Amino acid sequence: PTQLFIHGFLTVNGQKMSKSRGSFITARQYLDHLPADFLRYYFCAKMNSSAEDLDLNWEDFIQRVNSDLIGKYINGASRTAGFITKLFEGKLSQNIPSQHSELINTALAQKEMILSYYEEREYSKAIRTIMEITDEMNRFVDRYKPWDMAKKPEQHASLQEVCTTVLETFRILTIYLKPVLPHLALKIETFLKIRPQLWNDLSHTLMLQTKTIEPYNHLLSRLKQEQIDKITGKVT
Repeated sequence: PTQLFIHGFLTVNGQKMSKSRGSFITARQYLDHLPADFLRYYFCAKMNSSAEDLDLNWEDFIQRVNSDLIGKYINGASRTAGFITKLFEGKLSQNIPSQHSELINTALAQKEMILSYYEEREYSKAIRTIMEITDEMNRFVDRYKPWDMAKKPEQHASLQEVCTTVLETFRILTIYLKPVLPHLALKIETFLKIRPQLWNDLSHTLMLQTKTIEPYNHLLSRLKQEQIDKITGKVT
């Protein structure tokens, strides 16, 4: 190898792992209760190219997973996919108006920067950039209010376009996050009825790959303190 990339210690709640303090956990203890993708995301959101210690703070872990992955990323799909199923038999719009394309173009404009962050091992910068796109996606949803459009039949064609735009942005975000969240990405690809996505698929729109999506089911559930307590042995 031309380089050897390492980190310092892994600490838990700011302290070295210790059985006597109840802060020692194994990978198996974690995986018995939570998906690996959550921990992968949390560490990547904190990692950079230096050899600093990494701290697993459980309170911060819960907040980051619930806020970033569920409150921002998954939120885009959960707020729009149901309308596609309920009102349009799962069919996507084949027309994205120019005013909606701006969101998609904003997401695609970051691809080279995100790729360079991954290659330079500046994972926290990659995650931060991706989360900024999720914020744009949710602002788009808030602006158009699909729940209100659904009540007005004359706006249903526009509603289908809005929801399809969000789901295309969600697909792009899924490609960006796939190196970090491979198992979740597989579930999302199944839901969107698309082949396993590669980086080169950023230019292959959702509408080119599929005409319909599966009914939306919860992709993630919010983390609760009780789940952490089971990992740390506070609850048996």
